[in-house]
Amino acid sequence: MNLPFFIARRYLISKKSHNIINIISAISLVGVLVGSMALIVVLSVFNGLESMVVKNFNAINPDFLITAKIGKVFEEDSLQIQKIKTIDGVSSVVRVVDDVTLLTYEEKQYIAHLKGVDDDFGKTNHFDTLIIDGRFALHSGDLNYVILGAGVATHLGLKLSSMKAIKAYYPNRLAKNLSDPLTAFNTEMLLPVGVFSAQTESDLTYAIVPLRYMQALTQYDHQLTSIEVYLKPDVKPKQIQAQLGRLMGNKFEIKSRYQQEELMYKVMKMENLVVFIILSFILFLATFNIVGTMSMLIIEKKKDIEILKNMGADKSLIENIFIAEGVLINLFGGGLGLIIGALICILQQQFGFITMGQDNARYAVNSYPVDMQLVDFLMVFGIITIFGFLSTWIPVKRIVKASFCR
Repeated sequence: MNLPFFIARRYLISKKSHNIINIISAISLVGVLVGSMALIVVLSVFNGLESMVVKNFNAINPDFLITAKIGKVFEEDSLQIQKIKTIDGVSSVVRVVDDVTLLTYEEKQYIAHLKGVDDDFGKTNHFDTLIIDGRFALHSGDLNYVILGAGVATHLGLKLSSMKAIKAYYPNRLAKNLSDPLTAFNTEMLLPVGVFSAQTESDLTYAIVPLRYMQALTQYDHQLTSIEVYLKPDVKPKQIQAQLGRLMGNKFEIKSRYQQEELMYKVMKMENLVVFIILSFILFLATFNIVGTMSMLIIEKKKDIEILKNMGADKSLIENIFIAEGVLINLFGGGLGLIIGALICILQQQFGFITMGQDNARYAVNSYPVDMQLVDFLMVFGIITIFGFLSTWIPVKRIVKASFCR
């Protein structure tokens, strides 16, 4: 066994002659333990929240969104859509007409995005998993259904059990006299059958309706606002995006899932980074409790240092002994903190004892989601090792040097 670590291990587990040193050592160890535990728990919760949001966005947003670079709508090209479907890796293609409309339900009104989709919607994006009330259906015969975001439903005071229809108003683009309220707006009825919640802004702004309904309401009979492309599992999106670009030409913009919500992804990454830096700084302060511990320990072990010097130990060996002592305190406290943090995360995954609060019914999950990732454990362990070495190396070098100079 390495001599410095052997002696350092004996110092770590042996009882000190001054009880205050035992107390300070325990405080230093607990500080590192709590810091590392908190860091891994918070990072895992952030990972869980990010995974939940990304999963819900994946059910709302397509793998690729194709829109016109100029103008709001473009002509529907059946041949082009068929060519997209033949691309290897494409699972389904959904035609979309999306626009802002006024919804009325009983005495309440709300402005929302109506997203008209064809029957391929929901076949591969698992949208039905977001339904929190009612069911997922677009139409039955000539009857058109609507699935509202949770926020839209709340603002309208929706009650599915009442079976009352929602009326949608959209400006009549072909009207010659807009001052006449009878001809200024197109109106169509919808029967609400479901409410979805993606825990995103979509809950407050979107309602899903059949494409045929939306085309009739907006009078875009053979036009679309976008085309949504969904991919099969385990395909490379970049290759598909390149093929779509060559097929659609330079008149269309093709956005991946990341590009559709680029700001949201950047904000989540920034939040993770800021939290990591703040908690790392707290851990840094906790590790520097070792400075006082090592200083007092070196003073207590003056006799041992003199004996080692008389036996031929040089300054480097004695420095390594106490540096190893500080590193062991940090590694023991940090390792124990990682284990306890992992246990807390496992218990949260299994039992969800930390809930979202009294209003957790508003959320898709009742308790905070947790997603442990190996890279987080490695980063935290690396920080503990680096901070532990620095917080030990600085005081040990100075004190041992002063001891040898006398």
